[in-house]
Amino acid sequence: MAAFAEGRGKRVAGLALAAVVLLLAAALPGDASLSHQGILSLGVLAACVALWFCETLPVGVTGLVACVLLLVLGVAPSVSEAFAGYAQSTTWFNFGIFCLTALVATSSLGQRLVRALLSRAGLDSRRIVLAFMGASALTSMFMTDTGAAALVMSLALPVLTRMGAAPGRSNLGKALMLGISFASVLGGFTTPFGHTVNVLNVGLLEQYAGIEVTFFEWFGIAFPFSLVMLFVCWQGLIRAFPPEPVRIDAVEAAIGAPDESWTPRDRKTLLFLACVIFLFVVANWIPFVNTTVIILVALAVLFLPGMDLLDWDEFSLYEGWNVVLMVGGILSLGQAITASGAGDWLAERFLESGIMDMHVLVALLVLTGVVYLIHTFCPIAPALCTLLLPPMVIYANSVGISPIVIALILSAVTAGNFLVPLNPNMMVTFTQGYYRFGEVARGGWLSAIVFVVLLAVWCYFAGALLPVS
Repeated sequence: MAAFAEGRGKRVAGLALAAVVLLLAAALPGDASLSHQGILSLGVLAACVALWFCETLPVGVTGLVACVLLLVLGVAPSVSEAFAGYAQSTTWFNFGIFCLTALVATSSLGQRLVRALLSRAGLDSRRIVLAFMGASALTSMFMTDTGAAALVMSLALPVLTRMGAAPGRSNLGKALMLGISFASVLGGFTTPFGHTVNVLNVGLLEQYAGIEVTFFEWFGIAFPFSLVMLFVCWQGLIRAFPPEPVRIDAVEAAIGAPDESWTPRDRKTLLFLACVIFLFVVANWIPFVNTTVIILVALAVLFLPGMDLLDWDEFSLYEGWNVVLMVGGILSLGQAITASGAGDWLAERFLESGIMDMHVLVALLVLTGVVYLIHTFCPIAPALCTLLLPPMVIYANSVGISPIVIALILSAVTAGNFLVPLNPNMMVTFTQGYYRFGEVARGGWLSAIVFVVLLAVWCYFAGALLPVS
């Protein structure tokens, strides 16, 4: 009951703000440039933003509320159209992809990875920080960023305890905890299925531009950028918080005994993950096989006799229903905004802002920086992507760059930040007390600047290899 009451004022404020926004939208008549239905669709989006930002309802419930409002207010003429987002492949891909999260979390693969990296790091505390960052980045490619940060943090905490790293005082603890969260952001951006926002933007891109993003198109641009940024973040952290030396006995205790022999379940889990990634890659050349079909078939295979890698209770424990419901609601909103003409109206206002007069690279730098700052202090990634992607896709087509570049940029800057602990993957490590609120910016300000500039420049030049339409 106490947990429910916590933040009640903020939650009530979100409800009141959403109500005001909807009443205002209902009162505006509309005109030739923007119809009343268009105003209502934008009103529903703004109301959902208020509910998300103030955490009035679980994010998935807000997604369902959005669909109900579209129907009740007459923006969508039927139930099937109001809830259309739940019939899209992106929503079902989101449902299935959590099987990878469950597999990684319930297997010994994460522990084996950390032990192998620590063995290579030796007694160098700076390399120990890099080892855990590498583990966090790798695991977040196949599970949610928050889940990856929590998993690697659970493996790092006993290490810090054995090394005598006191919360709030140890530089090793500060660099390690911040590094785990920073790296989870970078790893999640690397693959088109590594973060919920990636999946959402791929779905929105297909909805608005008719473009199906392949694994190679995304990974080929995102991976080199993320790899460079991993070392930038590492250098920024160990310079801001030079980690204290570690004792050889502490490192040996952290590494522990050599790995036991691989069990049949370990081998099957590794083989399963390798096959899924292989099929994602092969799907680039097989038109009738898409990633949604692959992940749903893979989900079924997990439960087959002889495989038995998960049972339903294990899968249900890690299934992100909140995310699935949210994505379906957002896609429904996006379809309603497009059908009502509000999407075209937003695009026109965006293109009239003066951005067309800028050089494309300058425009990308401005857009990346502005969206990064907005999301840093207003972490509502799904709403930002739903609002910004459609007009930015039109901009991309008008200046001759691939809309995939826009989706990549939006996914990267809304995946997390290096300045304040307001994102879920940062909150996971923040609650352990190893670093203070203000120390995030101290360790991440340089990384944030490099991130914004490098992302825009890299996407501008590397994006030339991607299809324009």
